[in-house]
Amino acid sequence: MKYKSIFISLIIYIILAVLLPIINQNEATYRFLPGSTDGIQLFFLMLLLFIPSIIFTLAFGYLLPPIYLFLHKNIIGRQMEYGIQEKEKPAEFKRTFRGVFAGLMAMNLSLILAPFLEKLVIRPMMLIERSPTNIFFMTFIFTLVLTIGPSAGLFAGAWFLNDSGISYTNIKKTQKKNAIIEVRGVGNWYTYALKGYAGVGVIISYISILLTFLARNDELINIIFDGVLTFLLPFLLAASIMPSLLILDYLKDHRIQYIRKIAEKLGIRNTIDLEVKLQN
Repeated sequence: MKYKSIFISLIIYIILAVLLPIINQNEATYRFLPGSTDGIQLFFLMLLLFIPSIIFTLAFGYLLPPIYLFLHKNIIGRQMEYGIQEKEKPAEFKRTFRGVFAGLMAMNLSLILAPFLEKLVIRPMMLIERSPTNIFFMTFIFTLVLTIGPSAGLFAGAWFLNDSGISYTNIKKTQKKNAIIEVRGVGNWYTYALKGYAGVGVIISYISILLTFLARNDELINIIFDGVLTFLLPFLLAASIMPSLLILDYLKDHRIQYIRKIAEKLGIRNTIDLEVKLQN
């Protein structure tokens, strides 16, 4: 089954969402969604995460690649040659957790926005007094609804380019200089650039907030709940992007044609054919 890993991941995601109202029965801190407890609020929030992910991956996926490609060709690749690499379609879907770094980026943006939203939105609408740590945690989780979509969308623009096979090489440059020939996908270049932002710094912030929740919470049940949920967040956010990946895979042929038409308008028409031989 081509999408077996995605379906299994989504089943686990839904099971965890269903368990939240049972595990966390604290009276609702705020009521932006249906439910009288934090657990029910979190349940609906996990389901809600699917919607911005789908909207932004499709919207940004079609809007950003022309911008990405134009900027790369006119700034990064002025001395590079561009072309198209043909790829064979894999029998299995091997990019189930493609959204992990998009999830990390969403977490980082949420950490930045949470203090402002807590002051301007959450505290004025609170239903019950909570400890500062609990308030920040619920604000941070709520903010993910606002950040997961744009984060997934930024990566989607790179995924579109990567799937289309648009690549660049320094082969002409190496004819003048003693340099190593490189061939790289434009989509991969942007993916690594975005991963760089959503990498070490985000992980450090993530560990910092996890330790904060564990150190400042007085109730053992809250320590366990906040700690486990925070630890699982990158994987849960990656799972929330999986329905978007299914849609993108269904639209893959259309997306490839769309990107290649744009590439042709930018003068990218040649095919890059690689033959690598290893000799003793």
